[in-house]
Amino acid sequence: MSQQEILQKNYSTPLHLQQVDIVGGEGFNALFFKNLLNPLLSNSDLTVSNFVQSSNEVIQRLNDTEVFNTSHLEVVEASAAADEHSLVIEGQTTAFKRNIQQSQLKPLPVKAILTLRPSLLKHFTVTPVLFENGIALNGIYSNLNAFGNSESLSFNGLVDLRSESPLKNFNFNFQAPLKDPSYRLVFNSLLSKSTVAWASNHEQTNSSVYLGLHKRFGRSLTSELGFSGVHRNVYNLSDFTSDTIKSDASFSNKNSLLLNVNYDSRSFTPESLYKFPTKGLSLTFNNELIIDQEKEQFSKSDLKFQSLYSFFNNWLTFEVAGGIGSIILNDTSKKPHFQDKFFLGGFNSLRGFKFNSTGLKDGNDFVGGTNYFQLGATAYSKIPFVKASPLRLRLFINAGDVINDIPTLKNTNFIKNSAQAVGWGLTYSLGSVANAEFNYNIPISTRTQDITKPGIEFALSLSGDFN
Repeated sequence: MSQQEILQKNYSTPLHLQQVDIVGGEGFNALFFKNLLNPLLSNSDLTVSNFVQSSNEVIQRLNDTEVFNTSHLEVVEASAAADEHSLVIEGQTTAFKRNIQQSQLKPLPVKAILTLRPSLLKHFTVTPVLFENGIALNGIYSNLNAFGNSESLSFNGLVDLRSESPLKNFNFNFQAPLKDPSYRLVFNSLLSKSTVAWASNHEQTNSSVYLGLHKRFGRSLTSELGFSGVHRNVYNLSDFTSDTIKSDASFSNKNSLLLNVNYDSRSFTPESLYKFPTKGLSLTFNNELIIDQEKEQFSKSDLKFQSLYSFFNNWLTFEVAGGIGSIILNDTSKKPHFQDKFFLGGFNSLRGFKFNSTGLKDGNDFVGGTNYFQLGATAYSKIPFVKASPLRLRLFINAGDVINDIPTLKNTNFIKNSAQAVGWGLTYSLGSVANAEFNYNIPISTRTQDITKPGIEFALSLSGDFN
């Protein structure tokens, strides 16, 4: 008889849950587990059917905390010896009589054993990233259980010394679960300073705070809604600075409501420490609604996607990815701050072009657009005769543009006239430990306003974890 048949045959058998032994829960508060185990602990007298249903709910609540790699719940006789390192949580002392009276069977005294394997809860990571045109240094301190209730606390400092995009920023993030662990309160603050290495060589500083509510809907779907306040400054303008940049110079403030919805059904290869995706779909929708700003109010939305499918036991993987976005102005005669516009160009945006250096210009300054599109196709292949390696060959083509006027669907010239590039290369992904990209880019569009980046382009990052 199968396990499922045994369960079905005994679904009405009464149980009396005396306690829950937790193995692998060191560092977490007892109250934290009492909240997660509430579906089991709220009523000690159960049937097998009730126990199975409550156990599934507990496992889902544990997954929602995102701090455990694996969790396993089993039921044994109450007399079974407990692990000497386990945390014991007692069941309800007052028996619920109705189930006992309705059954002629005496409830079986049992206890549940919850075995957990936590994620890496606390670590400090230093990651130097080497590019062909400079180096960046990133440091992250992360604690996924700051106060014993799966509160997440992280500090991130970045110094990017690349000549085309020098940047320094510091980010603080704190997340705390609510009573229902699928909800998390999110607080984030950011300080950044950058020198925009276009002809004008102006400088920008930004400081922001954010407060939001994050919700997880099962394994694949999440959403987040929050409020953001931004204070920014554009200064040290040169004689070559464009009128667009000059009009947005000095201090400005922006308050907005932010919405993020993310769906992710992708699967990843174990040899890459689950960094390289091989199959599935990822969709990310972002919306920013300006509720108070010294310049024009607007709604800014964008949708990004990635679709993958693999063949021959993941030897060959095809990817189609891209995005579209638009800014809807309350007053079309006015313009948003140039920092709020869309930009394209660079490693993670549009290969074959320099960082944020495609599309609309004013003088020698790239000033972004109120609309954008980006589309790319990539074929990945394993290296012949190399088994279980995170190294992949890659062939790609991508195209995109930032524009102010939305073309009609009948007008296909905007695709033909966009920034386009093809190329080949190698990619290596090993979790957060080591990542490398080597590309040879061949821009195929002939637009004079773009700054292309033909030839070799590479990035190498090696992380050192200090636990």
